[in-house]
This record gives sequence, structure tokens and C-alpha cells, in this order.
Amino acid sequence: MNCGAFSCSVSFILICQWCGWPPAGRLANADVFDRLVAPKLQESGRRVAYFLVDALRYELGVALEQQLEDDCHIELQAAFAQLPSITPVGMASLLPEAGQQLCLRKHNDSLVPMIGETPVTNVKQRMDLLRKRYGQRFAEMSLPDLVRGKRQISETVELLVVRSGEIDSQLENNPETTLGLIHDTLKRLR
Repeated sequence: MNCGAFSCSVSFILICQWCGWPPAGRLANADVFDRLVAPKLQESGRRVAYFLVDALRYELGVALEQQLEDDCHIELQAAFAQLPSITPVGMASLLPEAGQQLCLRKHNDSLVPMIGETPVTNVKQRMDLLRKRYGQRFAEMSLPDLVRGKRQISETVELLVVRSGEIDSQLENNPETTLGLIHDTLKRLR
């Protein structure tokens, strides 16, 4: 790392500590579920599809918005990522009550995201938390399963979580072929 990059990193961390994160008055990922999803689930008969797409950054959201605006009305709203911006923390921040209850505990040499006293490090733990909260009103599936129509969605389901980790996995394992995969994933999301 060159000294300039190190200096910028230290400056960014110091600014975050001094100002707080996210900046005051801005939507945080940790508040997305409670502010945007939960109120819709309180409406009688309302059904919500909640897409959890790992590594779907703002600029990719803009590209998806442009694809979808031909089909329906779209409202794009930015939310500030939970720090540190690693997959287990980012995905945990999108769960119910994350704004009030998300914390990080150190276990051995790793960080364990927790909602209250419940660890939510992996997909199974996160989906179990939603299943416990919403019971038969909840179902989840991967994006490829949804696109292929592999599973029926029960009439009792009011919260369908659709998961996708393809972009993140490709960025980590095969960055040279990621652009094509991103385009394909955005098409499947549409």
C-alpha cells in the first residue's frame, strides 16, 4: 500500500468515527427492513418480494432501475452500507430490527454479526431468524430457483426473500468474467 492510500484510509476511518455512520438524516441499510418492508407487511393481504443480492452496489441498482422503468414505476433510494462492508455484516444489516439490535461480537479471530443474542453470520441463520418471526407468512429461495420456477409459493406467503450471491462470488473467484455475469444477473432480477 502506498502512503497516500494509507493516509486516505485513516482519514476515512477518523471521519466515520467523528461524524458517526451513516451520516445524520440518511437511510442506513440497518433501517431498510423496518422502514420500507415491515410497514407493507402490516397491510392486510399485502405480499412483498424482498431481494437480497450480495454485491448489488448503487451503480448496479441504477442499471437495474433503467431496465425496470420500461415495465413499471420504480423508485430508487440509496441506503448507506453497514460498516465493515463485508458480506456477513451487510446481509445481517438488512434483517428486521437490525437498526436497533445489530451488533458485532468477536469470536476467535472473526466478527460475528448478531441480532440481539442471535448470530446471523450465514444464510441459514438469517433465514431462520425471518422464519421464526414470520412463520408460514415467510418463504425464501435463490434467484436461479425463482427464475426457473422450481418452487411453488404458498398462498400464505406474504414475505418472499429472494437470495442471490452470484455477483459477489464471481467478483471474488473470477473477476475477469464478472461483467457478463453482472449483466445476466440484472436480467434475471428483472
